Amino acid sequence: MLCGPGFTLDPMTGQYCIDVDECREGTHECGKGQICENRRGGYHCICPPGHALGPNNDCVDIDECSYAIGICGPNSRCENTVGSYRCLCGEGFENIGEASGTCQVSHIIQFRIDYNN
Repeated sequence: MLCGPGFTLDPMTGQYCIDVDECREGTHECGKGQICENRRGGYHCICPPGHALGPNNDCVDIDECSYAIGICGPNSRCENTVGSYRCLCGEGFENIGEASGTCQVSHIIQFRIDYNN
């Protein structure tokens, strides 16, 4: 019995063609930094989150700060990290929105304002 590309004869029964998992067997040709994802009859190479396929078929970091204008909230600035980004609050502000970069006047500053009034 002949099996098509990406399939092999089942060694247990010798009767059926089964999928070859190129990812598990290490026979794939994914580039550096790519993740091999097995598919029926083959495989697919994908980049990890926060990365895109580059010109040399490798994974390159996406600078979310450059293309997603306003990704961080007011009084904060975006800082690119490998595979992601973070929002940093400006001086005198603190982050209250975790990753969203929602910044409010720092409690220390707020105390000084309230105390002086």
